[in-house]
Amino acid sequence: VPDVGRWEGFLYRILLAIVLERLFPREMMFHAQPVPSGLAHFFDLTWLSQPGYYDIYRMVFVGALILFTSGMALPLSLPLVTVLHVLPYTLINSQGSTNHSYQIMSLTLLGLSVTVLYHTTRGRVKGMPPGPEVNAWLLVTAQFVIAAAYLVSVCSKLINSDGAWLFNSHYIALDLMKTNRQNYLTWLRPELQFDPPIVLWLLHHPMMARVVFGAGFMLEAFMFLAIGSRWASCLFGLAVIAMAGLAGWLAW
Repeated sequence: VPDVGRWEGFLYRILLAIVLERLFPREMMFHAQPVPSGLAHFFDLTWLSQPGYYDIYRMVFVGALILFTSGMALPLSLPLVTVLHVLPYTLINSQGSTNHSYQIMSLTLLGLSVTVLYHTTRGRVKGMPPGPEVNAWLLVTAQFVIAAAYLVSVCSKLINSDGAWLFNSHYIALDLMKTNRQNYLTWLRPELQFDPPIVLWLLHHPMMARVVFGAGFMLEAFMFLAIGSRWASCLFGLAVIAMAGLAGWLAW
């Protein structure tokens, strides 16, 4: 477990808070939950889309993020941020078409909340910002949850493809081409009316396509090696950012 001082812990929290705030839904347009997902099986979350309600909800979320960033009252602020983060995406995923893009953030918050509550029961966390030991465990918990989420993705790919995902990964180029054409028909943007050259190249070079998409697969599979190591975390983190950027570039 690496040493994480108070200022470094504060830096981690503020960077996480910035990401959470920037990616949080700006508005809520769904007034029903026809296909309940998660907590929507037990609660009616459509009140989030009532006029004026979501603006207040978002302000409360930002306030909870500020409290979390300060490190004060983490046993209260972290679970609160977690719940507030989960509910809007639960309503969004209750429309019949689920999206997992933001799930990893909710899972990370859940892991951090469990860690904070555990250390609170041990008397290591009180109202003040946490010390180096708790900060270290929070960092390792976040790394563990992120690596586990990607490992679940790897297992899902292998299970659903009967172990043939790597061999069949070149077909992703077809999905990318389909996505590009769907985007053009949705927005009629002139730059989308032609198939992307890089996607066409991957389509005509299946072995290279397997190498490209297989590299992302291997990165997801071995990300757990970064847990607890600063250098490995840095390298894997940069690689994941590059992988996500490449996927976004190919999809558009």
